[in-house]
Amino acid sequence: MNARPLEVLLLCFAHAGGSAQVFRGWQAQMPEGVQVHTVELPGRGRRGREPLQHDYTAMVDALADELAVEIAARQHRDEPLHYAAFGHSAGASFAFGVCARLAERLRRPPLHCFFAAGLPPHLPRKARSAMSDAALLAEIRALSGTRPEVLEHPELMAFFLPILRADFAAYEGAVADRTRQLDCDFTLLAAARDDIAPQEVWAWQRHTSREARTVSLAGDHFSVLQSAALIDEIKHQLGEEILW
Repeated sequence: MNARPLEVLLLCFAHAGGSAQVFRGWQAQMPEGVQVHTVELPGRGRRGREPLQHDYTAMVDALADELAVEIAARQHRDEPLHYAAFGHSAGASFAFGVCARLAERLRRPPLHCFFAAGLPPHLPRKARSAMSDAALLAEIRALSGTRPEVLEHPELMAFFLPILRADFAAYEGAVADRTRQLDCDFTLLAAARDDIAPQEVWAWQRHTSREARTVSLAGDHFSVLQSAALIDEIKHQLGEEILW
């Protein structure tokens, strides 16, 4: 009897203030056997009725608990399901924290982690969560990740700023995992035009006991999410894992 093909659940984590919508269209670009699972944080998208979470450890613990139950249930039904993760910007820290806890709960590390344009937990990060609304709004303008028409709309910003503040608070709390490691290969992706220098992204190597591949991408901090080269890297690495 032939072995069933390997199935990989790709857990995707957006940047601060982002939602699952940033990964729209990814599933159609993945190789057979890879299922894109967008991880929505509390307070936005399909979890919009839930309170925002400012505490990093509480948030990643809760997300890991939910995902561990889902993955274990599918494995119990004799589905050969493995997991991998992609995280962009602050989402890289959230992906790492969730995977570190999933590895403990499932007693199995992820197949692969992809971290794009994000600082590892042992490096200092700007304390944006404590900024005034005016200062935080200026910071958002400087980051250039929000459409100008949104920035000029007071009602939309009144809704968006608390989400962003909560995400930044959680991101700042990721230093709690500064000594953790994962036993899986990493692919580290840095944007050419980004305030986060490639050397800072490459510093994620400290957090794996395996290999870390480094990739430079054209574009800025946010445009790399639409980069064909980024998708190609994910497809190539996970395709190899599935074939292996």
